[in-house]
Amino acid sequence: MKKNPGPSSDLERAPWLFSPKDAPPPFKDKTLELFSAIGPTNECREILRRIISENLPLDNVEIIHPSGDTYPSLFYVLSSKTDLKVTYAEGIALGFTSAGKVFNGLTDWMEDNFLVSHLCRLIEGGNLKFSGEKGNDVPSPLKISRYLKNAMIGWDRNRYIPRLKTVKCSLESVCYFTGRPAVFCNAQVPIHQFKSLH
Repeated sequence: MKKNPGPSSDLERAPWLFSPKDAPPPFKDKTLELFSAIGPTNECREILRRIISENLPLDNVEIIHPSGDTYPSLFYVLSSKTDLKVTYAEGIALGFTSAGKVFNGLTDWMEDNFLVSHLCRLIEGGNLKFSGEKGNDVPSPLKISRYLKNAMIGWDRNRYIPRLKTVKCSLESVCYFTGRPAVFCNAQVPIHQFKSLH
């Protein structure tokens, strides 16, 4: 009977991972490296740190993790911050995509009786965008959010149009009497920008 020659690299020592006392001595050939970290976030950070510090091509890296959304979600957030282009076998959670953020945000907005702060958060985050008519610029997301907040809508979808009309009328009055852009939210805001909101 032929005797098994045993492992010839650290990678081939992997079967002894859960019985280290019985494992053959390490080769220290860098075919397999083990480390420990406290919690999934630190594990993911260390993996990405090693990939970046060793300048490894991402096509040569495969990360195997326990099932569930924890690790893909963490890798998505961390790789976004480091500008690493990462792919996922199972894809990413819908909530990380712009469309998913809009869907979740609008659902929260409706469930909370059209609370204006939910809508402002979507607009400020750049996920919900507005387009203007030809020749009219659309205000920045922060300006739109300020218009909504200063209209004192609060909640309830039936309050949006009347409150925005009130603010629009007061801005038009200021523009009419002064002939200059309305002073609104401590900033110069031309009235044509506000008109694009209705």
